[in-house]
Amino acid sequence: MAGFVGVISAGGRSGSGRSVCERKSTRRASVRIKVSASAELTELIDVLGDDRVYKRDEAIAKIVENNEPATIPSLIALLGEPKVSLRRAACQTLGKLGDEAVPAIVELLGEDELVPVKRATGVKVLNHVYTQHPELRETIAQERVDLLYKHLTSFDPVTKLAASICLGLIASPGWDKTKGEPIEGNRSVRELLKEYVRTSDDVAILPTVILYLGGCARRLDPDDADEIYRILEETASRPDLDDIIKETILTELAKKDGKDMPSRLDPPAAAMGS
Repeated sequence: MAGFVGVISAGGRSGSGRSVCERKSTRRASVRIKVSASAELTELIDVLGDDRVYKRDEAIAKIVENNEPATIPSLIALLGEPKVSLRRAACQTLGKLGDEAVPAIVELLGEDELVPVKRATGVKVLNHVYTQHPELRETIAQERVDLLYKHLTSFDPVTKLAASICLGLIASPGWDKTKGEPIEGNRSVRELLKEYVRTSDDVAILPTVILYLGGCARRLDPDDADEIYRILEETASRPDLDDIIKETILTELAKKDGKDMPSRLDPPAAAMGS
């Protein structure tokens, strides 16, 4: 384990770039959640803030491999951290834990007084889960969809964008790596997003939703695809529609004849971020 342990420098910071105070804060978080993290987990979590990508990747892999009882709550305690690389690494680690991490994230997102950065990063954990485990998209519980939609229509722009990506992923066809076959994606979430396109005028979020629906249309049966294209055409004809949204729709409509085969890749998730 020597390769995972940060070294304390004279300046009071570890090899991970986190101060002693920051590490103590993480340990205090573990006390608050009444779960004791092992010394090994504490050291690995410290490395998640390392400025070296390979060190973070090694720590993520080891945390996921060990997956001790304190892992998920300890990682969730980091989702509001000011250091972006640490926050991103915690988000990615939770995403790799897959469905096991989802209940705790859903509980977190249900808190009314959650700080925006922690809320947005919590949604991004779900983005990672449904990117890496597309087989979970079709069976997501309705109350979880409702919670994501609530954040899609919230006041915080970063949370809204993360929620739009998450719902787009859940709606999208994908590839079940275990069974080696394509999956349709979640039909009810697609219906929700189609209604959002009909009724919303949020210029910051609509383009993302439109991109995902367009990606769905190119990989669905003709009847389902035609329904999506019809809604996009009707929306594009609205006289009060913002030019950015209209341009996004016209771009997707221009791809109408370029049908994609079922793919292991999903519509754009590049904005998943940290």
